[in-house]
Order: sequence, then structure tokens, then C-alpha cells
Amino acid sequence: MRIKILRQTLFFAFCGLALTARSQKGDAILMTIDGDPVPANEFEQVYLKNIDLVTDDSQKDIDGYLELFKNYKLKVAEAKELGYQDRPDLKRELRGYQDQLADSY
Repeated sequence: MRIKILRQTLFFAFCGLALTARSQKGDAILMTIDGDPVPANEFEQVYLKNIDLVTDDSQKDIDGYLELFKNYKLKVAEAKELGYQDRPDLKRELRGYQDQLADSY
């Protein structure tokens, strides 16, 4: 348990230092997917936003979440490469999800 807390503390300290020490060009880069930089603060924001939704403590592990985030980014890059953003059937499906979400608000 102590190692997990220490690892999370070190990660957030690293993110804080990376964000504080960022260059004039922008945020510190966590990784690059297909030539597109992924800023460290994007991962930090997603992690902090979703961590309270996770009920299983084993899934709160920062290393595991980073792996999930990386896999998500790789899938998005593959979908873009395959042109999924231009498929009419997928656009219709997305509009349907948007309408469903809008109804609840």
C-alpha cells in the first residue's frame, strides 16, 4: 500500500514539475502517438477526473491507468488512420448518442 501511495505521489510530483518547467512552446510531452504529442497534463486531467468513478482499488494504480490511456490513444489514432471519422454510419450513431445524452440534461 505504501509503495502505491509513494508511486502516485511521485507521479503527481513529476507532473507538477513537468508542468511548471514547461517550455514556451507548450506543455511537457508524456508520449507521442503517430507523431502527435500527448501532453502530460492531458493524462493527469483524465486520471483525476475518472479516478473517483473507479470502485476497484486495483484499477486506481497509476501504471495500469497509464497503460489504459496509451491503449485508448492508440485506438483513436488507428480509427483516424482508417477514416472512421468520415463514415456516415458512425456519424449517425454518434449523433444518436449525443441526442440521448442531451435528453438527460
